[in-house]
Amino acid sequence: MGIWGLAFKPETDDIRYAPALDVIYKLLGKGAKITAYDPIATNNVRAIIGDNITYATTAEQVLNSCDFLIILTEWKAFFTLPANRFSCATRQNRF
Repeated sequence: MGIWGLAFKPETDDIRYAPALDVIYKLLGKGAKITAYDPIATNNVRAIIGDNITYATTAEQVLNSCDFLIILTEWKAFFTLPANRFSCATRQNRF
């Protein structure tokens, strides 16, 4: 399971009321293995959640390690990756 965006809003490290925290806790409760990336807020989340999830150093690292991606903060950098970096974009059975 991959997560992009841990901050409450882009361009900040503010995680107060961040939806990512609720999503992570619920997924962990279901036994999910999570790899997450945020350009700025990673250390703040790590201080709360610790090493219960894997923290990627790039957005692409998350793509390389997950079957499912949730985008929780609209960082501009997330929308610059080409569609062919997503496995569903290269499969014949598109939705």
